[in-house]
Amino acid sequence: MSGIKLPGTLTAVKVKQAKPRTRVYKLSDGHGLYLEIRPNGSKYWRLAYRFQKKQKTLALGVYPVVTLEKAREKTLKAKRLVDENIDPSVHKKQLRAKVEQTTFESIAKEWYDKQSGQWSEGHAAKVWQSIKSGALPHLRNMPITDIKTRDVLYVVRKIEERGALDVAARVKQRISAVFRYAIQVGYAEHNPVDALKDVLRTRRVQHRKAIKRDELPEFLESLEEYRRLFRILCQRKNTRSIRSQIECSIKPAFKEDGQLR
Repeated sequence: MSGIKLPGTLTAVKVKQAKPRTRVYKLSDGHGLYLEIRPNGSKYWRLAYRFQKKQKTLALGVYPVVTLEKAREKTLKAKRLVDENIDPSVHKKQLRAKVEQTTFESIAKEWYDKQSGQWSEGHAAKVWQSIKSGALPHLRNMPITDIKTRDVLYVVRKIEERGALDVAARVKQRISAVFRYAIQVGYAEHNPVDALKDVLRTRRVQHRKAIKRDELPEFLESLEEYRRLFRILCQRKNTRSIRSQIECSIKPAFKEDGQLR
């Protein structure tokens, strides 16, 4: 049956020009394939077939997303399944269930459930929140094997656009962890994040100037005063006034730009 195309009575023009009526009606193409036209103008491809002596209907898609030619191809595939004693409707549900089990979201949840027991409750919540807000809006329903490097790059670039460079790095790291898990359990064969090693923007690190030898006594004196006041802060309720005292004791040792005097 390879290369065979089903003949039919409909044409692409006839399908396009079909007008809605006050009630649902059908345009038959033959071989059980027909176009269902509803009063609101929507058009749906349907296949009527028999399986194990029962009459059934298989939804083939919505026109014009599914063209006449594509609907005929789907009809031919469905008839091949029937010849092999496979119900096309059941086969379609099985394929959908398989796709749902291997979406990025489902595998990310599986990975999280396996790992979160090793983390503190607070850290676990932060990990899932970063995946939920950073990765899922773009990758949620994608089968993990369909996700390419450019898809992950799009995710991290959107976060970088907000100026959240550290968040972008963490989200990238966690997407990579999900893929490593997917590879280990057989859901995927490669990690698209591996190719993004040097593409993320990084913040410029500004190092503080080293403390000079003659400045050490004043610095150590201020540090000891800070420790003393901090111990008091931990023991008293009036934290606001003590915090002010700490700030006043520390400020003299520093310039306005934060550098040590």
